[in-house]
Amino acid sequence: MNRIKQISNLIEKCQCVYDVGSDHALLAINILRDKKAKQVVNIEKNWLPHNAGKTNLAKNHLTTKTLNVLNDGLVDITKKVFIQPNYIVIAGMGANNIVNILEKKDPKINRNAIYLLEPNCDVDVLRRYLAKAKYDVVYENVCLDRTKFYQIICAKQGTKIRKISTYEAYFGLSEKQIDKKIWMLYLKACKQKIEKKKLYKFSHAYAVLYDWLKKRVKK
Repeated sequence: MNRIKQISNLIEKCQCVYDVGSDHALLAINILRDKKAKQVVNIEKNWLPHNAGKTNLAKNHLTTKTLNVLNDGLVDITKKVFIQPNYIVIAGMGANNIVNILEKKDPKINRNAIYLLEPNCDVDVLRRYLAKAKYDVVYENVCLDRTKFYQIICAKQGTKIRKISTYEAYFGLSEKQIDKKIWMLYLKACKQKIEKKKLYKFSHAYAVLYDWLKKRVKK
């Protein structure tokens, strides 16, 4: 399934969604067409994607249901946007960028907001940060878009620091997965990649992951 459509499907009907790094506003178009939210706030820090997003929304007659803001992530966002989010989507960027956005987010943002996070690399960095920064993982979903897998993490602000294992950092936990079939396909692809490149010979972390995968993935 298309990655953007998958993220939209994970949103339950609500008042407002923030899309941080909204690019061409394709997620906003999906959310509003599916009537998942009454309003979407598109947040971009660069002029070119900001303007491209506004153009796409105008073509789809959705400008009255969106707010397009030039801003550095969620820094002081409540000074520009007066409606609080039910969901905050941060997708299509590296885990380090997502962590940076979360670290600098406006403390006045709704504590009950649900975060949908989709890193395109270094997912272990993001999961370790969430555990350390007292975020609870509500559920996860692996999306297969054409030939590429994407991990989508749904998290909420919690109250306790969590300890996570190496394999949880990379793959998440089975009980948190929505689509266990796709998750198992993802694990199989990871196992094959480690075997093909013999990564388990060069890194203790990969050796640990490979042992974990061998116990869970059938040939």
